[in-house]
Amino acid sequence: MEVLLIIILILVVIIANLKVNLNIANIKKDYWRELAIKSNNKLKKIEPINNNPPEQNTTKPAKNKGGRPKDPKIAKLRKQLDIDYYSLTEKDGYKRSKALDLLEEKYPNWARSTIETYLKK
Repeated sequence: MEVLLIIILILVVIIANLKVNLNIANIKKDYWRELAIKSNNKLKKIEPINNNPPEQNTTKPAKNKGGRPKDPKIAKLRKQLDIDYYSLTEKDGYKRSKALDLLEEKYPNWARSTIETYLKK
């Protein structure tokens, strides 16, 4: 009878120990589950890193509004310059240097280098 009591006592201790271990395991599961939920909530609050600079801080290219305004008659004058140069060199037989001298007199607002530049384009 004493042996039976000892066996029952041992079984009770083993079962109690198992219940305690199961409770500890459940507590550990709950702890890790709560920790995961908390960290997930923190991750939701953190914004992802954006490597692209925001558009408002980027420098915009210059719109070239400054400087001297373009002459609206320049296209006509340049076309007339080509016609005059052709007539001086081909029709009248002047050499290039003499034709440029005459064109400098006809177009006093332009320097000789400006006339040469316009004729090249």
